[in-house]
Amino acid sequence: MDTLLSVEEKYLQVLEEIWYGEVPKAFRLLNEILAAEPDYARAHFQMGVLQHEHFRDLRTAGYHYQQCVALDPQFPDVYLPYLKLSTEMDMPKLAQSLGEQALKVPGTNRFMICRHMARTAEQKRQYGDAKQLMKEALRYAQEPDQEKEVLDQLKALNTKMKGSAPFIYRLEE
Repeated sequence: MDTLLSVEEKYLQVLEEIWYGEVPKAFRLLNEILAAEPDYARAHFQMGVLQHEHFRDLRTAGYHYQQCVALDPQFPDVYLPYLKLSTEMDMPKLAQSLGEQALKVPGTNRFMICRHMARTAEQKRQYGDAKQLMKEALRYAQEPDQEKEVLDQLKALNTKMKGSAPFIYRLEE
């Protein structure tokens, strides 16, 4: 029991070190936590965030995000950064799977998940999917600014869809 308490205390210290910008100290503490308790999902999540955002080691970040999801699939905080990482690493099947899984987990930011998936679909010129995901994001919008943002994106998307429609030429004499 003392070890678990010690791990919890170290984890809280990690969060504090990250807050104050002491990334190397947080990294060292996370390594200690994971050495003592390799099944501690939140430590894997924080290690993934550090690897992804601070050290830019995308493979290692992916490993830690994957471990977090495997150990605690109901932990909502992991899904958005893991989804962004999978998109960044051009892993569309993983991104699709994560997005679908994230929408089922209580506490995830469904608006942000749908919006990210819609932008990804739009970048890949999958305008129908993007439009559907933006409409779903609109359902999850909780603030007027979010609604306005999605409505503006839908207008822009409709313009792109019209612009990418094939032209039909008729020759008349």
